[in-house]
Amino acid sequence: MDLARQGQRDQRAGRSEAAQAKLRQACEDAEREQLSGPLRAQIHLIYAWSLLAAGDSAGAQREGERAAELDPKDAEVQRDLAELQRENGQNEAAAASAQRALDLGLSGRDADEMRVLAGRAEPSGFRARFRAEAGLSVGFDSNAAQDEDCQTIAGKWTCGAGKNQSARLSSVRIFRALREDPVVGADVYRRAVAADYATAQPAQNQAAMPLELALGARYRVLGSAQTGLSVGYQFRQLFMVVAQGADNNLLPSAESYHLQRHTLTVSGQLHPKSWLDLAGRLDGFVTLSGLSAFTPFQGGLQATASGVVTESNRWATKADIVYYFRQSFDETNDGYLSGHRLRIRAGQELRLGWVRPMLSYRFTYDATGVLTAQAPLAIMYASSSQPTDPPQPANLGTYSYSAPLSYQGHQLSASVSLDLPLQIQAQAALRYEFMLYNGLYSATYTGLAVGAIPALPPFALPDVQRADHRVMLEAAAQKDLPYHLSLGLSYGLLANFSNVANALDNRSFNKHRVLASLSYYY
Repeated sequence: MDLARQGQRDQRAGRSEAAQAKLRQACEDAEREQLSGPLRAQIHLIYAWSLLAAGDSAGAQREGERAAELDPKDAEVQRDLAELQRENGQNEAAAASAQRALDLGLSGRDADEMRVLAGRAEPSGFRARFRAEAGLSVGFDSNAAQDEDCQTIAGKWTCGAGKNQSARLSSVRIFRALREDPVVGADVYRRAVAADYATAQPAQNQAAMPLELALGARYRVLGSAQTGLSVGYQFRQLFMVVAQGADNNLLPSAESYHLQRHTLTVSGQLHPKSWLDLAGRLDGFVTLSGLSAFTPFQGGLQATASGVVTESNRWATKADIVYYFRQSFDETNDGYLSGHRLRIRAGQELRLGWVRPMLSYRFTYDATGVLTAQAPLAIMYASSSQPTDPPQPANLGTYSYSAPLSYQGHQLSASVSLDLPLQIQAQAALRYEFMLYNGLYSATYTGLAVGAIPALPPFALPDVQRADHRVMLEAAAQKDLPYHLSLGLSYGLLANFSNVANALDNRSFNKHRVLASLSYYY
């Protein structure tokens, strides 16, 4: 196997003749030493792809057929053989090998490609280039107010139009029983407000039932399914049935969560080397918010570049970079949400047949504006001139809150992909992320004159630089069904631990989400 790896290195370095000599010798040595069938099959496949890169498609098919003889029960070996036969113009043989790969349990994107190959090895015309998709998902979300990239701060939901939230925000009143009597004097008044602000509100959850409809279409304008250029369109509509809280809760209204997105996509794939796969995608999107008050929210672009370097049959390095730009349409209410985000991720995958573990790191730089909010401090006030009258609600003053949203994040992930019996494809992941926010979370308070309580000039309350520790647990499974249907089930746990906790805002929260989905493709 060492000689085969040397041949791979020569192939990557462009030394084709030296690579083929070493790989040919590696195949002969493996046969003479009577190595296990699967190991010999992998060596022959390495040689096959080297021959194909050199233009010897017939020799590549011959080595692929020998690999299939040595390991006839491996779906991935049959998949490779089908591709090698297709490259050699043996369409009927390629279709038969593709069907054997499917019968052995091949799943995921590879299975989609083999289904096309099994039906017609060289598809042509509109049907071969066009793909339509539809999906419906429904589930339970224990805390719709918080998400990985969306959050509710001082009652403001950062992923919905502010215009849809203004009515509820104006109705929120935070009733407090101050520890000290503001009537005594300004110093006592300030001390009482500072103690109130430092008293963290409990983490609030807003349970909901998400229902999402997705429709899409894609057309390949150039190349093949493996290497080509495609354009597409996708429509997504999210409905959220929310268990609404009381009016004194700093939580969004149900109207805030209904989102509609339209996306135009240009994507491409390249396979320049046998060990290298490249892909790129550009999405232009428009998001609208609300249902009864349908409001344009944001537009933007997302550019993604990804690559896979296959070092051997066991090891592969994966990397991607995603740039996300968003611009709010309503600058008055949502201008602070305009900005951009850059994410860079790299990981190492170990391929062990039906199980593929992976370790990865992701860096995030998010440049967004500063969320500002005002919330009244309300008390039940009893007038000293009419002591027999019941206390009445009164706004004692107003908190003005400032929350910077820009941050840098560092995420470590351990994940695994599984090919289970019954052609079930499953994934699981455990992630940890540290997020340090730029700027300070701060607040000022301005007191009003209420009865015998004097007015209080604005004064600053203690500020803090936000730092979050986030743990995520994810599990999902998909099963392909007859008639181009696919069934999915997923679960996610998100636990966020933050040092921001005050009377207006508590950034620590937990979230559980369960989703079931049904999709169809044509």
